Amino acid sequence: MNSSEITKKVMEERLDCVIRVGCPRLRWAEGVVEVARSMCSLEIQYGYSQPLSATPVYFTDIISANIICKGEDVRTRVEMFLNVKNLNLQYLPGDSIGILPKNPKIEVEAILTLLGLDKIADDHVEITLEDGGKVPSKKKVPVHLPKCTTIRNLFETCLDIRAIIKKSLIRTLLEYTTNGTEKRRLEELCSKEGSSEYNKHILEKSTCILDFLQSFPSCKPPLSVIIVHLPRLTPRAYSIASSPFVHPDSIRIVLNLIQDSRGRNGICTSWLYEKASHLLDLSNHFNALSLQNNAEENKIPIFLRKHSKFRIPMSLGSPLIMIGPGTGLAPFIGFLEHINKQWDNENNTSSLNNILLFGCRFKDRDYIFKEDLKLYYNKKVLNKFLVCFSRETNVEEKEKYVQDLFKKEKYTLIEYLMKSDTYIFVCGDALNMAKDVHDAIIDCIIDVHGIPREEAILVLQNLEKEGRYVRDVW
Repeated sequence: MNSSEITKKVMEERLDCVIRVGCPRLRWAEGVVEVARSMCSLEIQYGYSQPLSATPVYFTDIISANIICKGEDVRTRVEMFLNVKNLNLQYLPGDSIGILPKNPKIEVEAILTLLGLDKIADDHVEITLEDGGKVPSKKKVPVHLPKCTTIRNLFETCLDIRAIIKKSLIRTLLEYTTNGTEKRRLEELCSKEGSSEYNKHILEKSTCILDFLQSFPSCKPPLSVIIVHLPRLTPRAYSIASSPFVHPDSIRIVLNLIQDSRGRNGICTSWLYEKASHLLDLSNHFNALSLQNNAEENKIPIFLRKHSKFRIPMSLGSPLIMIGPGTGLAPFIGFLEHINKQWDNENNTSSLNNILLFGCRFKDRDYIFKEDLKLYYNKKVLNKFLVCFSRETNVEEKEKYVQDLFKKEKYTLIEYLMKSDTYIFVCGDALNMAKDVHDAIIDCIIDVHGIPREEAILVLQNLEKEGRYVRDVW
C-alpha cells in the first residue's frame, strides 16, 4: 500500500473530532458560564454510566491499608479498607467494586509535552464531531468524553494512554509525520506486508502512544486525532473481601502491585498505592494533616458491581468448594467472614461442609490470610482447607497448583460435587488457572466414576446451568 492509498483509507475511516479552546460556543450569562466552568473541572467520567454498574459512582477514601505480603520472587499485595459509610452501597460477598483510576501524572505530562500541549493543558476545550462539515446523524461524542473539559483531564481520566497503538492510528499519524525515514517506517508498520514487524515491535512490546511519540519525534498530531483513536480508560474491578455483617461501613479489597512487559506499574494499583502511602509508611503519619487540605484530590471514585451467581447459597448447610489461588482468595475471605458471623448468630456448634483450595508461591512470603483461614477451620466454618506452594523446594508435597490439590483430593471432592446441594466456586486467573482447574475437574469425574469424557463434560455443564459451578475470572 503506497502513501496515497494509505491517505485515502485514512480519510474513509476518519470521523473528525473538533477541539475548540476556550469553549467558544458557551454563550450564556456570566453566572452560568462560571457554573459551566466549575462543572468542567470535575472528574469527567464520573457522571456517566459505567460498565456493569449497579450503583452510581460514589467518592470514597482509604480508611486503612496494610502490606500483607512482599519479598523476593513474590508480588507485593496490599489489603485496603474503603470507607462506604453514608453511601447507598449495599454489597454482599461475591460482589466487586469498579474503581476509576487516573493515569500516571509523569506519563500524562510527557505526552502533553511531546504533543506541544503542556502550556495549554489546563485550558478548557469544547469537543464536537464534524464529518465533511456536517455533524453525522447517528454519531456523537463518546459518553466518556465531556463536551467541555481541560486537556489535562482528558489525558488523566478519560483516555487509555497505555492502549496498544492500532494500525488505524498509525495510518492517521502518517499525515502528521515530517521526517522521511520515520514516515517510511510508519508506512511499513501499517501495511499488510509489515504485519510481522507490527506484531514484533507494537503488539509484543505493548507499544502505547507515549512510546510511539518518543520513537517518532517528528510526528506531531493534533489533539483531535488522539482523542478519536485512543479508547476509554476503563474501570478496574476488585473482588470484595469482606462481609457487611462485620464491616457495614467499609469494603475490603486486596490488590497486587503489578508491572507490564515494559516494567511500568499498573495504572490503578500504583494510583491506589500512592493514595495509601501515608498509611503504609509510619513516617508519613505525621503528614496526615496536610492531606486533609487535599481531601478532594484523595477521593477515590467507585461503584458497585453485582454478581448474581457468585453468591453464598441460602442454606448454610450447602457444601461449598472454593478454589482461589493468589488474590483469587479475596472473595472467599468475604464468604467465610459472612458465614462465620451467621453461624455465630445461630449458636451452631456443628461443622460445616466447606472446602477451600488455595495456592501461592512460598510458605512464609505470600501465604495471605493464613491466620483467618486457621480461625475459620478451628471454628468449623471450614471443614478442610488445602494449600500448595508452587516454588517451595523444601516441602514433601508434590502438589504445586490448585488443580493438583483437586486431583489429590478427587474422591472427597467429586463425592461432594455429585450432591444436589453442593456449589463450586473458582476465582482468579482466566488465562491458565481457570482452564487447568476446569480440565482437572473433568479428569477427576472420569477417574472416580469411570464415565466417558463427554459425560463428564456434561456434568459440569449442567452444574453451570444450575448455578452451582460459578467462575469469577479475569
